[in-house]
Amino acid sequence: MRFASRGPMRGGRRVEEKSSHVWIPDLHSRSSVRYPTPSMWTKVSRIIRGAGAGSPPHIRSGEIGKRARKPKSERPHGPRVFEVRDRDGLARIGTIETRHGRVTTPALLPVVNPNRPIVSPADLAKRFHAEILITNAYILGRGPSRDRVLREGVHALLGFPGAVMTDSGAFQSHVYGDVDVTNAEVIEFQKSIGTDLGTMLDVFSEPSHDRDRAFADIDETIRRAKEADSLRGDMALVGAVQGGLHPDLRERCAREVSSLGVSICAI
Repeated sequence: MRFASRGPMRGGRRVEEKSSHVWIPDLHSRSSVRYPTPSMWTKVSRIIRGAGAGSPPHIRSGEIGKRARKPKSERPHGPRVFEVRDRDGLARIGTIETRHGRVTTPALLPVVNPNRPIVSPADLAKRFHAEILITNAYILGRGPSRDRVLREGVHALLGFPGAVMTDSGAFQSHVYGDVDVTNAEVIEFQKSIGTDLGTMLDVFSEPSHDRDRAFADIDETIRRAKEADSLRGDMALVGAVQGGLHPDLRERCAREVSSLGVSICAI
């Protein structure tokens, strides 16, 4: 296998770079696994920040179109929750404003399984100074705590004073097959339980997906993002960027999703 250039060492392994991907030799299978380079993620994140700054692109279905600036009155917008406080090169210190307090970024979000908590959310706040955590709306909606969380809200159920982000069940759908919940249902449920940051039900693209499969994945993800945007109300919506290892598809998805009323976009 030929490489355009030799990359740095990572974990005792030489990382080879070619184009927009990194090939990391897998010593166990004697093969190489292809991953996107940091430069590709940087480009996608810049697209998201650019669209969010007020220059949403016009993209025709099936192709990457040209940017077309909309009048301010026509631009969709969700709650403005993120603000950059300081910069050092590409590094940024920021804050996320929520109904349950301010979160300093970069931030690690402890994952809380509501049915099997390892460390209590109260301890996460008191002992580890966690300002935000993430739990799963799909598990809450299908678990024994459903009635209580609908009655009391997710913060009261968890006993956590800070911000709460909820995931949609997209991972469960990807691993275990189609989950018995729709994108619209999970958005409405997250609104009902008072989550601070609610997530859409996107469609995962695996590294092994070919271009046609990845294209279908982002088409459905974009459709669901538009649906979630129309249903979010005043909830801060977390969008998602898919597209597998195809940079142009990821760019298209980033432009489409970030031009909607999402407050945060997950790459």
